Amino acid sequence: MFPRYLSLICRSNSDIFLVYFFLGLIIVAPSNILRYYFIQTHNVSPANLAFYGGIIALPWSIKALYGMFSDWIRRLLNRRLQIAFGFSFSGLCWSILGFESSSIDTVVFLCTLASFFLSFSDVVLDAIMVERISNTKNTGRIQSIAWGSRSLGSFVGCLFGATFTFHSNRFSFIALFCMIAGICGLHVNENFHRNTSRSIISSFYRFLKQKKILLFVFILFVYSYEPSDGTIVEYMLIKKFKIESSTFAVADMITYFSIVLASMFFDAFLRTVDITTIVVVTNSIAFILLLIRNFFISDRIHMDTESFLYTGAFVGAFVGQLSFLPFAIISARLCPKSLEGTVYAFFMAITNLAGIVSRELSGIFTNLYEIKNTIDFKKKNMDQFYLLCFILDLLGLIVILCYIQPFKLDSTYENRNETKSLSEEDSSCSDSELQMGRDRSEAFDCIEDSRTQNPIHIEI
Repeated sequence: MFPRYLSLICRSNSDIFLVYFFLGLIIVAPSNILRYYFIQTHNVSPANLAFYGGIIALPWSIKALYGMFSDWIRRLLNRRLQIAFGFSFSGLCWSILGFESSSIDTVVFLCTLASFFLSFSDVVLDAIMVERISNTKNTGRIQSIAWGSRSLGSFVGCLFGATFTFHSNRFSFIALFCMIAGICGLHVNENFHRNTSRSIISSFYRFLKQKKILLFVFILFVYSYEPSDGTIVEYMLIKKFKIESSTFAVADMITYFSIVLASMFFDAFLRTVDITTIVVVTNSIAFILLLIRNFFISDRIHMDTESFLYTGAFVGAFVGQLSFLPFAIISARLCPKSLEGTVYAFFMAITNLAGIVSRELSGIFTNLYEIKNTIDFKKKNMDQFYLLCFILDLLGLIVILCYIQPFKLDSTYENRNETKSLSEEDSSCSDSELQMGRDRSEAFDCIEDSRTQNPIHIEI
């Protein structure tokens, strides 16, 4: 029987869970399409594949700016309209791609622009989720269900990618999904906690300059910056082992099904476990997976290619989600009142920036070790690349273990009173100024429904 508390959480937050579902679908749906577009149609090398992926993912690394902008214009444009705005303009970019996709430069530019608007909607949606978390003790549950909803949408996106990889209207269908997501975004409920601070940037600066916050930012970057072998493995599977798009789509579906299971597993068993234990166990398994991929790519072990792909997808996604969720939860708990959108977007932007650094380092090192546009890699070069990845991963793990102690899954922003005092100080503005703010808010209340609110790239 479905637990009553989970039923209550899902029912009271179904509006944002539905939008998270479409967000996951839209992020993943183009992945399989672009993978074959770059590798099969234009014979792009692993290094260039990582480079294009970094460009398309670039907008996700500056999400803090979107958070500031969203918080700043919130009196004039409520957040659900912001969500609809982002999805609609992302859909416009995909619509244009439906008519012109012959040039790599055009595709990369429009995908990057679509990524920009999509990341803006993601920031605003995360801000609403963090606001709800601040009013409940179900922090881990709300976030894990939100990520599960997003992963379920990603699962459906994989089905779409497999079915429409070479369809002439594939980009137009993605645009349609964006329009549906925008409509769903218009039905999201939000509590309007007016930020009376005269300068969001000033408040954010006071928050950011604290040593504990800077330390957490450093940990988030170290967590994700290491180079990876993802583009090499994909290139080899397509060029050497002749894996079809449908097989990759099944692997992607397994990935996101595994993420859903990991989110449920974390919610049920790991919410009270010490974060250092989670980090050590998940990274140890990740090291083993890295070694297995090296042995498979260099022909030291032989196994069925599809079994290798499916098993790696399931285990890697499960472990990766368990590893990331604690950092996402701590990020939400550290957000101060009235700066939820800005701060949470900033934390997630750091991980995205580190992911871009990871992609670019991967491209640099594949060129350095001459792992280029060929399937006949020298084992010595391949081993050196994987050894470098292992060393950087190990250094990152050591750094995290040395500095993660002050942070727990129930970490909260220690100086909330500082933010409160900022609000009280700035609230000393004239009564007429406050009345203007109320009038603007009430103007938008007229177009909002009367329902009561219940309080972890576009990747290639």
